[in-house]
Amino acid sequence: MREAPRNRWSTWALRACLIYYLLYGLPHLLSMLPGVSGVGEWWGTLLDGVAHWMIIAVLGLPEHSPTPPAWYLDHRGDSLAELVGCVATVTIALIASTAWTAMRTGNTRDERRYAWLDALVRFTFAGIMLSYGWAKILPQQFNGGQVPPSWLLWRVGDLSPQHLLWILMGFSRPYAIFSGAAEMVGALLVCSRRTATLGALLSTGVLSNVVMMNMAYDVPVKVFAANLLLMAIFIAARDADRLKAFVLGRPVPAVPPPPRLVGSKRLGRVAAVGLTFWLLIRPLPDVADNIGGLRLGRRPSPAYGGVFEVQQPEDVSKSTPSNWPPAANWRRVVLTGRSAVVRTDTDSEMIYRLAADSGTGRLTFTGPDPNEKTVSFRYSMPDPAHLLLVPKEQDTVRLLLRRTDMTLLRWRHFWRW
Repeated sequence: MREAPRNRWSTWALRACLIYYLLYGLPHLLSMLPGVSGVGEWWGTLLDGVAHWMIIAVLGLPEHSPTPPAWYLDHRGDSLAELVGCVATVTIALIASTAWTAMRTGNTRDERRYAWLDALVRFTFAGIMLSYGWAKILPQQFNGGQVPPSWLLWRVGDLSPQHLLWILMGFSRPYAIFSGAAEMVGALLVCSRRTATLGALLSTGVLSNVVMMNMAYDVPVKVFAANLLLMAIFIAARDADRLKAFVLGRPVPAVPPPPRLVGSKRLGRVAAVGLTFWLLIRPLPDVADNIGGLRLGRRPSPAYGGVFEVQQPEDVSKSTPSNWPPAANWRRVVLTGRSAVVRTDTDSEMIYRLAADSGTGRLTFTGPDPNEKTVSFRYSMPDPAHLLLVPKEQDTVRLLLRRTDMTLLRWRHFWRW
């Protein structure tokens, strides 16, 4: 267990860490506990509101960042509110710790206080990392290993760096499982005081890579990932003197007995095991729908599925009826078993629910607006490379789609993962 501070500087630093955790980390732990999750969510909303107020009233900046161009597909990086909120929290922690240390001029050793801080940081860190680990193993993160249909509408050069990273990470199920398992092992080790340093060192290596990828590929969780890395370093730092002695080949000092945080030693162990078990199973309902992602192969695509370029015959392009999707300006179409995504000449994106009836040879498109009329097409495939769509009411109107070969979606490892 961390020894009590031996001088005013270490006292000031640990008090700053305590205040910063209470402002930033404790809401995350509360949001993971049954019965008090609303408190954590409320506290996070309050901090976000304070950050937005500072942006407008103190910094004099617009509340929201400018809208990125359509081709970027996603917002860039962390929001200004999160950055301002984090800087404000650090500032408050430093000022409060300075005032606290200046007023308390007597004995500054308080093992119990820092033992509570160490335990709270460990379980907050473990709960978050277990959630991320499950999301990679089951999978939920990286789109479950599937390339979203809307991403196939764009050229590689038009995708954001984060989307390129998500395709890379989600493509290989073995690597996703490996990275998720590394996160979970480190988190479980951190839950026990005896193995916390080992788990923190493992997690520090894992999170160093995560933070670097977030920075390099513009993933919008840079601040959050950096805070997780700092938590891992904080947990490992409690044994800094012993780690230094081990590296230098010197005798490793003994670990001082930790103060008791609850009434009895047995009660403390039961509480720690119960909390660890809860944090381990808590993320499962959120990823229950993705448990089927453990399958080794990807779902087979229907015969009419794929990525298509639109090739509309000139003699009928002007007679497009008004009661079916505006195919006259369709540029690229992605058809899956349940959805259709369309990119138009103006780079706008339209998403439809898709239902197929192989008996009658019809595809039915339903828009996101419930008041929008459902449109049905007869479909046929003159050859494997083309798909012909004919509206139900207009035999003279045709939409010819040419299939685009997507080698990435057909690739398989030799073990078919």
